[in-house]
Amino acid sequence: MSSSPLLAITARPVLAESDRAWIESIRREHDPQSARIGLHVTLAFPARVELGFGLSELASAAQVSPRFECAFDRFEPVREPGTSGGHVFWLPELGRKEFEALHDRFYRGAFRAHLRAEPPYVPHVTVAAKTEFADCVELARELMAMRPRVRGHVEELELLDVGPDRIELLARVPLAPA
Repeated sequence: MSSSPLLAITARPVLAESDRAWIESIRREHDPQSARIGLHVTLAFPARVELGFGLSELASAAQVSPRFECAFDRFEPVREPGTSGGHVFWLPELGRKEFEALHDRFYRGAFRAHLRAEPPYVPHVTVAAKTEFADCVELARELMAMRPRVRGHVEELELLDVGPDRIELLARVPLAPA
């Protein structure tokens, strides 16, 4: 067994309190992972990476990546391969390129050996997991009718140690001034 921790890198968009409360209430109802981790966009998915390498990668990316605006404006049902179920993703249009650039940077460095080409990376916040895909389609439709656009910004990145029963914050690093 590897001694390297299971590391992930996330960004937590800063939203107006009413918007954050709204989306977190949806996540609490529909996403079983919401109790483990709050609203976030995963930039590097959990992988066995040496801690020093992960910390160094996080710091160097944050130094050269400016803070940025984001706007989540679409809910999309996404099939879970090999199952009858899926997820509902909350997708940003504004900020999408910045999330993608950060993801690409991490997978050119510390997480390179763990890059999966399929499915392609799509920046998102997971708001639901369902055993039947039709339920994802219906929920996405309902959410689009409620509040289709929420603006925010990203100020920092986080390095997480992802364990089977807990997720521990190892480092939080501010992005460069815009």
